[in-house]
Amino acid sequence: MEPLERENRRLTGKEAIFGIAIVVVVAILLYVSWRILNYYIAPGDDPTQRKDFVQAFAVIVGGLAAFGTLLIGWRNLRHQQRALLVNQRNTQEVENTRAQSSALQSYFEQMGDLLLDKDLRGSREDSEVRILAQAQTHTVLPTLNSERKGSVLIFLYKSNLLNASKPIVNLGGAALNGANLQGAYLQEGAYLQEANLYRAKVTKERLDTARSLKGATMPDGSVHD
Repeated sequence: MEPLERENRRLTGKEAIFGIAIVVVVAILLYVSWRILNYYIAPGDDPTQRKDFVQAFAVIVGGLAAFGTLLIGWRNLRHQQRALLVNQRNTQEVENTRAQSSALQSYFEQMGDLLLDKDLRGSREDSEVRILAQAQTHTVLPTLNSERKGSVLIFLYKSNLLNASKPIVNLGGAALNGANLQGAYLQEGAYLQEANLYRAKVTKERLDTARSLKGATMPDGSVHD
């Protein structure tokens, strides 16, 4: 079920309960008012008193009806405002997801061009192609959620760009905080020196396979020696 639909159902359920509660309260008030008026006016067989009794009760009913109408109108307005906020939030989430998917796809395409057309793996350490690859990586990471950050790391590792002895893409200071690295198999080690791995989703055993973690911010917030 979509978030918007769940939220709307929740709000509808609350509105139904609120409506029933209002009906019960109004019925109780009308009954109490009737009893109180009957006690004080005690119309008996006097036509004038019966007329006063009916008029007083009509005024009370009219007042309660007006108050109920205002209250229902206010509740409907609140319901519409909440539904609008939920709709806006859901729309923003969809747009954000679409933007992240587009950014990640563009990153993979750009990195693919650098690997296949610009010989990124065989490039010199200070070459423009390496600088570009690192800049693209550091730029895209802060815009991604945890799963997509994990996808970037897996891509770099499987593309042999994070070799611990000669890293082609340096992730020092890279925004890997919160990244989902559960699928990142780093058996042969990866260069993650000074990377920000705060709250990253990864087990200590799996992270320990990364051979270079010096200065990296670990998932628990500590800094690796």
